Amino acid sequence: MQPASIGPDAADRPAPTELRGLRALVTGSATGIGRRIGLALAAEEVHVACNDRASRGAAGGAAARARAHAVRAVALQADGAAARQCRLLVERAAEALGGWRS
Repeated sequence: MQPASIGPDAADRPAPTELRGLRALVTGSATGIGRRIGLALAAEEVHVACNDRASRGAAGGAAARARAHAVRAVALQADGAAARQCRLLVERAAEALGGWRS
């Protein structure tokens, strides 16, 4: 008996070329999983806005590493739990990355 599949088949995953040129806003990108996600997206040629709740400088390290992949990357500080800050974060990220659409 074969084990049941628990994840998408490789054929169902987007090819890296399907991600190239897209834009992403990654929260919690100064450390941990958020940082790894932002850098993985940049490696796939996705332009990224790196956000940290506490410090724009903390997100700056992730943004600098992302730019090494020849993508646009910006560091932004905002608390995603605060509605006004969240709206401004999305607006500033879109402005810095050239909008949300290619």
